[in-house]
Amino acid sequence: SLLNLPGRLELDVALFYAGASGSADELRDRRVAAYQRLDARLGWRPSERFNLSLSIENILDDRHLEIVPSAFEYSSEVRRNVHLRGTFSF
Repeated sequence: SLLNLPGRLELDVALFYAGASGSADELRDRRVAAYQRLDARLGWRPSERFNLSLSIENILDDRHLEIVPSAFEYSSEVRRNVHLRGTFSF
C-alpha cells in the first residue's frame, strides 16, 4: 500500500506471508516455519529536491529464519531493521 498524505507525507506498508502450501513445499522441506513480515516507511518531502524517510522492516518479529543451511548454503535469518534516510537531488 502506498499513500500520499497531507503535509507532503508518504506512508508505504507491505505485508508478506510465506507458509506451507502442499506436501512438496520448499519451506517444509527446509524446516522453515511459516512467517509473516510487515514493513513500513514514513516519508516527508518538504521540497522537490529533499526527501527524509524512516523505514522499519520485519515489524512483527525481531528475527525469523528464511533458509536452513545445507551442504552448499548458509542459513539466512532476517532481523528487524530500522533505516533513517535523507536524499537530496540536484
